[in-house]
Amino acid sequence: MNGRIGNDEVGKPTSKNTSVVDYAISTADVLYLVENFDVLPFSSLFSDIHCPLELVLNCSNIKQSNVNINVESGENNTYIGKWNHDQVNEYKENLDKESISQLLSFIMTKTENVQNVDKNTIDEIVNEIRDVLLNSARNTFGEFVQKTYGFDYTGGKQNHRDWFNTECRRERRAFRKSKRLYKRYGSRIFKERLRRSLHIIGLAETHLVGENTINIDGYKWYGNNRKLIHVRARAGSGGVGLLVKNDIHSQFNVVKVDATTDGILWVQFSEINNQDNCFFVCVVYLPPEHSARSVNIHDFFDTLMSNIYTIPNGSPFYLCGDWNSRVSDIEDYIQGIDFLPERNVVDFTPNSYGDLFCEFLSNINCCILNGRNFINNDYTLCQPEGHRSLTIA
Repeated sequence: MNGRIGNDEVGKPTSKNTSVVDYAISTADVLYLVENFDVLPFSSLFSDIHCPLELVLNCSNIKQSNVNINVESGENNTYIGKWNHDQVNEYKENLDKESISQLLSFIMTKTENVQNVDKNTIDEIVNEIRDVLLNSARNTFGEFVQKTYGFDYTGGKQNHRDWFNTECRRERRAFRKSKRLYKRYGSRIFKERLRRSLHIIGLAETHLVGENTINIDGYKWYGNNRKLIHVRARAGSGGVGLLVKNDIHSQFNVVKVDATTDGILWVQFSEINNQDNCFFVCVVYLPPEHSARSVNIHDFFDTLMSNIYTIPNGSPFYLCGDWNSRVSDIEDYIQGIDFLPERNVVDFTPNSYGDLFCEFLSNINCCILNGRNFINNDYTLCQPEGHRSLTIA
């Protein structure tokens, strides 16, 4: 709204009387409600360098009927289909050449005398360009109808069933959560893997909260649930854990030795008859680089390295999980010093984490197992957008 409405049509500075860094923003359909907008004089009472912004709204024309809409009836809105890059040529062919030619001629006539060009003229040109682009998209990608429902001022969808109370909402949330967990852990594929007598199963992104666990017949759960989640989050996020078969407990003492860092879980397996004979398993979840939950990757690897230095000399250890690191064909060991089987690569697209991950492996004298088992080697993440290898041992 700065420089456009009310007493601020000139566009006053908002910081140190020299620059505009504070803005008031609204959608176009709300502008008619704005009675005045102004940048008030600086006052140290409100800020050290910023000027206060004043916004006056005239809401007397809003009708309650426009806010509370019957949920059952709803309203059908028409939308254009999503952009598909494979249809670029078809989109270009559907552009109305005649409309573009007329629009170009109109623009050329206006540029001959720029003094006569006002805001309405610019809006008209922009609307014409928009219509040309949208009409081509409509003819190329088609349209679909989506039913929308009204919302009340409480921010939630209205439910007019008298019997649907708070307890019903709580039970519905619990049911949906159980359904999500079943899809993730109770699917046919997961059960089939359990039938193959896997002794130790590492899980990343468990999405468990608090002290919640995963219960699978014949297995015991060792987990590290993410501790810091948003107070309004409906479900957990991140989290790692191990499922250890009950038979293992008859041979080994299994102890969770470190779960202080989100995304890292260390578990020690010590032979019952010989406690010095032990090995360690670590499950890792490193959030993607640009996600809202991204971490400092250098601190993350430093933490892992410190954990490894505490392992008794000669005790083997094994790290697995979702590293979100695409290493492509980057060497994960020091050539000329280490002699390892060649790694069969299926994902040739690296990311920025890939280099740092391989450097970390060289520092701890470890190597990637993916691609060095020629019996079974494949992508670890399959999506409609493409395949990639992110889960690495």
